[in-house]
Amino acid sequence: MLKITISRKGLNLKGWRMRFRRIIREEVVRVLKMWRSGTLPKHFKARAGNIYKYHPRKKKYTDRQRKKYGQYQPMVFTGKSRERMIRDQREPTGRGGKMSLHLPADKQFHIKYPGWPHRMRDEVTEITRQEIELLRKTLQENVVRRINAEQDTEKLTI
Repeated sequence: MLKITISRKGLNLKGWRMRFRRIIREEVVRVLKMWRSGTLPKHFKARAGNIYKYHPRKKKYTDRQRKKYGQYQPMVFTGKSRERMIRDQREPTGRGGKMSLHLPADKQFHIKYPGWPHRMRDEVTEITRQEIELLRKTLQENVVRRINAEQDTEKLTI
């Protein structure tokens, strides 16, 4: 969850409610797209398991992947789901302050298999504190910049 704070000292909000909502929505969409293009691909790199605290895979699985594909990458076996998630360009959707980003994936990403303490879906959407802070800061700065650009007099501050 991202939360931003904007000071509105001296800001006349009359007639701004709908414009403010539109700006927030557009900037949240921009930040979600930034996550999809910048952060999501990192989940499929070799060191991602350590960064995002993935549940360790069984040796049999990793050996089979190395034998078949020549290397082990977390969250990737054939690479089809990875390519679909990264290539997908659907717009984020949502209402009432909640937005979501569709990530098309094969069924194994959504199933909790017996004996597995995790779902791959939860692992691929894991986000670090540094990434949350970067997204929050980007969202906040973009919203303030957009509102200040549409205003004539008063300026918002972060």
